[in-house]
Amino acid sequence: MTWWFVLFPRGNVLLREFPTDALFDVNAIVANILFALLFNEVKYITTLVELQNLENSLKRRSNVVFAYVPAIGTAEHRAVMEAAFVHGTAHQFVLTTEVALLKTIGCEDSDALSARLFFCHCQRVPDLTQPCRRTPMEQSLTTLNIHTYLKLMAEPLVTEVAEDPEKVSTVHLQLGLPLVFILSQKETYEVDKRTAEYVAWQLLGKAGVALLSRDSVDLNVLLQSNVALKTAEKGAPIKYLVLEDTDEIIALVEDKIKGEQIQEDEDESDNNDQEIQDDQVMEAVYRDRKRELPLELIRTLTEETFSAALTETAHVVVLFYASWEAVSLAMLQSYVEVAIALKGTQGISLAKVNCWDWPDVCMKQNVTQFPITKMYEKGARPLTYTGMLGTAELLRFLRLSSISCPVKLTTIEEVDDYLSGEVYADSSSYHSTSVLGIFRPSMKEATLSDEAWKPPLPAYNFLHMMKATLPEFTVHAVYSRGGTDELQQAEEVSEEKSTVREEQVEEPGLEAEKGQSPGRDLRGTAPRLAGREKPPKRHTEL
Repeated sequence: MTWWFVLFPRGNVLLREFPTDALFDVNAIVANILFALLFNEVKYITTLVELQNLENSLKRRSNVVFAYVPAIGTAEHRAVMEAAFVHGTAHQFVLTTEVALLKTIGCEDSDALSARLFFCHCQRVPDLTQPCRRTPMEQSLTTLNIHTYLKLMAEPLVTEVAEDPEKVSTVHLQLGLPLVFILSQKETYEVDKRTAEYVAWQLLGKAGVALLSRDSVDLNVLLQSNVALKTAEKGAPIKYLVLEDTDEIIALVEDKIKGEQIQEDEDESDNNDQEIQDDQVMEAVYRDRKRELPLELIRTLTEETFSAALTETAHVVVLFYASWEAVSLAMLQSYVEVAIALKGTQGISLAKVNCWDWPDVCMKQNVTQFPITKMYEKGARPLTYTGMLGTAELLRFLRLSSISCPVKLTTIEEVDDYLSGEVYADSSSYHSTSVLGIFRPSMKEATLSDEAWKPPLPAYNFLHMMKATLPEFTVHAVYSRGGTDELQQAEEVSEEKSTVREEQVEEPGLEAEKGQSPGRDLRGTAPRLAGREKPPKRHTEL
């Protein structure tokens, strides 16, 4: 059963159709719809040659915005498509999901899971034989960050100013970025301009660069000062510095930006603890997304084949999952590894059911969340796996669950083999304890009630614990004959021998015992009589 989402832009013209597992959340829906609407405007490429050909065709005409996203339908893909929808008339947008292409343009150490965006400066190429400069975007790919980045790329590389730096306001300052002033003189104007352009290329997207002429502004600073730094912080003074080379200028700005970023990360650290598990699961899915899984070891079940498949082998393991859900995809990878480990094992077969395609099957099996793994055995209730979503844990569960329990042993040799681990030797590594019960043939199977399973309370064994410390006292005659008179006489004798101190430390519970018939319960009188026969120190020991 496959559902399709069909987009009709106008009339009865079919633009594109999507399988529903591709529209798994709001980001996926928006990204795919915009991708379909901008199909002719946003170019999708897979090789470096395609990118270079596109850049060559746009030199001195337009700039290129090149984006890499790990997968279609992600939040980063949506952000790129929304930016293309707004800025598509000003720049040519290019998209790829090939990580190999990302590495060929100089991102060898980049994280394959991270979306990246580059601005290719093809419009500013002075010579058609030269390649287009590419400026990477340092921030994460969000709609706001991309919009801000493209706004910065549209600004002049170097701004020439002829007024007091305190009064200068640029787009960089408005966006919270610093502004670097290169202080120039008429005699060194050309050299200073080339220096400013070099610094501007290195700090593109991080800070603005302005060329300030000393001849037009009366600056009350040292003549040796050649660089000024203005920050976006309101009321912060402008710093005038004496730097030796351009590397010091670049390091000054980058260190300041890095320090601010660290402070922001510390301020937001308390809010970044949510969805860590989902991030790790998504990372695992993206990391292995292009690895072909040997799904031929796992049978795909449908509504028509599910019931029949449960009777084909002694044990049938079924994974219920959703093809669009990240945790399900991560579990599917572990499930495939388990299938490889169990390949050739008799009596166990592995299958899977996509609950997105067959919801009725999952509802009948009481599957209310994904992913769920169940083991079916003929004539028994299915076992649900509730452990970790790892290969080793799931394999251990399946191995131990497939063993018949209890194992009936009828000979001494079988008992020896069982205790030595030769019985079910292939599963011996998954358990460290074996339990052997010895029963007579005349014994019958029985089920203990809930009351029988309850452990005895400590108070139940109190008299039993005291039995070894009781004094020598002949109680069998009283118990056997039930003589009330003899017991009363013994009590009177013991009371006469009791001291005043014994009466002072006598517990309140003894008063209640005196009012009872002493012949009814010997267990209640023996400790009391024993306490009166012994010295006071014995009483405190009790």
